[in-house]
Amino acid sequence: MRALAAEGVTRFVEVGPDTTLTALARTCVPDDHGLLFLPVQRKQGSEARHLVGAFARLHLHGAAVSWPALLPGADVVDLPTYAFRRDRYWLERSYTEDGAAAVPSRLSGPHHEIIWTPAQGLPDTARLSGRWLLVRSTPLDGDDAWHDVLTVALRAAGADVVTVEQHHLDRRTELSRRITAAAEDAPVTGVLSVPAVGGPADDMTAGASATVVLLQALGDARVEAPLWTLTRGAVAAGANDPASDPAQAAVWGLGRVAALEHPDRWGGLVDLPSELDRRSAERLVALLADSTDGTRGTGSTGSTEPSYPREDQVAVRADGAFARRLIPAAPPAEAAWQPAGTVLVTGGTGALGARVARWAAQQGAERLLLVSRRGAQAPGAEALGEDLRRLGADVTFAALDLTDRDAVRELLDAHPVDAVVHTAGVIEDGVLDGLAPEAFRSVFAAKVTGARHLDELTRDRDLSAFVLFSSFAGTVGSAGQGNYAAANAVLDALAERRRAEGLPAKSVAWGPWAGGGMAADAGAEGRQVRGGVGLLDPDQALEALAAQAAGGSAASLVADVDWSRFGAAFTAVRPSPLLAEVYDRPAETRTAPASTALRDRLAGLTPEDRRRELLAEVRTRAAAALGHAGPGQVGAELAFRDLGVDSLIAVELRNTLAAVCGVTLSATVVFDHPTPQALAAHLYDELFGDLHTGTVVTTVAPTVAAVDEPVAIVGMACRFPGGVDSPESLWALLEEGRDGITDFPDDRGWDLDRLFAPDPDNPYASHTARGGFLDGVDGFDAEFFGVSPREALAMDPQQRLLMESSWEAVERAGIDPRSLRGGRVGVFA
Repeated sequence: MRALAAEGVTRFVEVGPDTTLTALARTCVPDDHGLLFLPVQRKQGSEARHLVGAFARLHLHGAAVSWPALLPGADVVDLPTYAFRRDRYWLERSYTEDGAAAVPSRLSGPHHEIIWTPAQGLPDTARLSGRWLLVRSTPLDGDDAWHDVLTVALRAAGADVVTVEQHHLDRRTELSRRITAAAEDAPVTGVLSVPAVGGPADDMTAGASATVVLLQALGDARVEAPLWTLTRGAVAAGANDPASDPAQAAVWGLGRVAALEHPDRWGGLVDLPSELDRRSAERLVALLADSTDGTRGTGSTGSTEPSYPREDQVAVRADGAFARRLIPAAPPAEAAWQPAGTVLVTGGTGALGARVARWAAQQGAERLLLVSRRGAQAPGAEALGEDLRRLGADVTFAALDLTDRDAVRELLDAHPVDAVVHTAGVIEDGVLDGLAPEAFRSVFAAKVTGARHLDELTRDRDLSAFVLFSSFAGTVGSAGQGNYAAANAVLDALAERRRAEGLPAKSVAWGPWAGGGMAADAGAEGRQVRGGVGLLDPDQALEALAAQAAGGSAASLVADVDWSRFGAAFTAVRPSPLLAEVYDRPAETRTAPASTALRDRLAGLTPEDRRRELLAEVRTRAAAALGHAGPGQVGAELAFRDLGVDSLIAVELRNTLAAVCGVTLSATVVFDHPTPQALAAHLYDELFGDLHTGTVVTTVAPTVAAVDEPVAIVGMACRFPGGVDSPESLWALLEEGRDGITDFPDDRGWDLDRLFAPDPDNPYASHTARGGFLDGVDGFDAEFFGVSPREALAMDPQQRLLMESSWEAVERAGIDPRSLRGGRVGVFA
C-alpha cells in the first residue's frame, strides 16, 4: 500500500463481499494524503445500491466510469446551466371536483383516420392581384406544358406572375438572390412552389429539401407573402384515387410543420392531377384567391392580422376540390391480426421493435427475424433473445443496413417472411430555418428507403401483414420535426399505394408511447404531453396494433389526445382546418384572431405596471414551455439559452406569446431578445408602441450595413504570458523587450516532479521545463457571470478568459455593458 501511494495512486477499490481489506488498507498509510478507500460491497443492504454508490463516489473523485456499461440504452438529457435549485417533485394524489381520487386515464377513443371532404366556400369567379412568384425546379423533365397551364390560369385571374428557377443543388443564398431580384420592383402577394413535381425520381428527399431551402431563402429575402406548395399524386383523396408518387408526400409532412413554425409565412399544400387541365387550374386559383381576399383576420384593435386560408390542405381533382380532415374512427371491424409464421421486425432491438417482438411471440409467431444495424451486438439483444425463446419463438438477429437493397434481398431470400413490421427510424430534430438537406437524408435512410426496399422486395410474397410505424408528427404536425414528419408522411402514402394495388398495407401514425421508443423522444414527448397528447400504454397500443393491422383504412392515427387542450394550443396562432371535426375553436377565437384580453387588461395600468405584468407573463409562459412548476425558476435577467431554451422550445414560446398578445412575432424573437426582461420590453413596444392611434407599431426590418462601413474600436482587453493583463502592460513588455517565458508555476496544483521528464518518448510528461503561462487564472468570478462553481470548473479555461476579457474590454471603453443589449455592437476575439 505504501509503495502504491508513493507512486501516486490515490484511489483504492476493494472488489469483494465486504469492507475487510478497506479497513486494513487505511492503517497502512497516513490519513492526510487525501486518499480514497472504497469497498464495492457490504454484508448488509442491497448489492446493487452499494455498487452504484461506489461508482458514484469514484466518479466524484475523478475516475472515468463507463456509464453505458452500467446503464445500456440510457438517453442523454439536457440540464440547465444555472445552479441547481432544490424543489419537491413528489407526486401528489389528484382529486376530481367532487373530491374523489382521480385515476390515470385509460386509452379512450384513440383511433382516428383521414378523410377528404368537398372544400366549401370557394368563389365561383376568382381574382388575384399583385405579384406572384412561381418557383419551379429545373430541369422539369417534360413538365413545361403543366407549368404553362398553371401560368396561364394565374395570369388570367389577374396575377403578375414572375418565374423563379430553383436548381436541385441550390443553397439558400443563391436562391435568395434570385428571389430578391424577382421582388425588387413590386411587393409579393403570394408564392407558388412546384419543386416536388420536378424532383429527381431517385431522391426521396428532393421535394422536402427544396421546400425547406425555399422557405429559408424567402425569409432571407424578407418576403413575407404566404408560400403554397404544389404536389402531384402525393395523397390519396379517395378509394379510387391512389397516391401515385409517395415520395412527394414528404412535402405534405413538412408543410404541416411549416404551418406551426412559420404560421404567417405558410400558405398551404395543394395536390393537383397528373394532367393539369384548365378546370383544375381554375380551382387552384379559386383556392388562392379565397386565401388572399383580405376579408378575414381584421382584429378589433384596428390592426390587420394575417389572413389565414379557409383551407390549407387540399386535393384538386377533376370532380372538385377536397379538404383534408382528421376524424374519430372506430377500430376496424375485421378480426384482429394474429401473427404467425415468420415475422420480420425492423428496428427489432430498439424499444418499440422489442415490444412488438415480445407481443408477436406471445400471440403465437413461431419465428422472429429482428433486423437492426448492430443485430445481436445491440444493447439488450441477448436478454431480448432469451425472453423470446422462453415464449416459444425461434429468434434470428440480423445486423443489416436497410438502405442496402442487395443486403435486404439476400435477407428475404434466406427467410420465408410471412409478415413485416417496420419500426426502424431515427430522429434528428431541428427547426426549419436551420435544417440542412443532410438532416433529411439521415432521417429518411432507415425509415423511408428501408420501407421502399421492403415494399419492392416483398411484392411476390403472400404476407399476412405489412405494417409501417408512422408518427403523429407526420399526420398532424409537430414543431421542430420537419424532417421526421416528412419521412412519416411518405410511409402513409406508401401504404395508400400498396393498398390501392391490392397488397396488404397499414401505416399507423402513433402518438408517444410510455416507456421510451422512437415515438417517445424525450424532447418531442415532453412538448406533446404538455400540449394534451397523452402517453399510450404499450400493452393497449399493441392491442390497437392488432386491430389496425387487420383492416380499416390504409393509414390511421392512434393517439390518446385531449383534443380540447391540444386544439387550443395547436391553433393558438393559426387555425387548423384539419382539426375541424375533432376540435371546435371557441367562437371568440374564430371571430377575432388576435387575442385582445391581455391588451385590454393592461390598457388600464400605468406603463410601469404594464411592463411588470408583461414580464410576469413571459416568465410564466417560458416556465410552462420548459416544463417548470412555476415562473420562479425563470430569472428575469437569465439568458433563455442558459435556462435550457433550445430552438424548438423557442418556437413553442413564440407561438404562445403571439397568441396571448395578439401580435405577429418573428420565428427568432426569443433569441433576438435573449432574456425574459428583454422579450417583455419588446412585447411592450409591440402592444403599446403608439398610444395615440391605438395601433400596433410595425417593426421595420433593419437595414443591412454596407460592407465598407467603418467599424469603431472603442475598447480592448488582453491576457498574455509574462504578467500581461492589459494593453498597456503588453506594450510595456514589448517596449522593454522582456521575455514572457517562465518556469512552470507552482500554484496550479501540478506535481512538477512528475510532470517533467527529459525522455522525449514518454507520452505522459512534458519535455520542457519552461513555458508561457498566464497570471491570475484562479481569479474567475463564477457568480458574477451567472455560472455555477461546478460548471466553472468544467469549462474550458479559454472560455473563462474570453468571458473576462470581453467584459473588461467594454468596461475599459467606459460603457456599461448592460446598456449595449440590442445594439449593433460586437466583441471580437
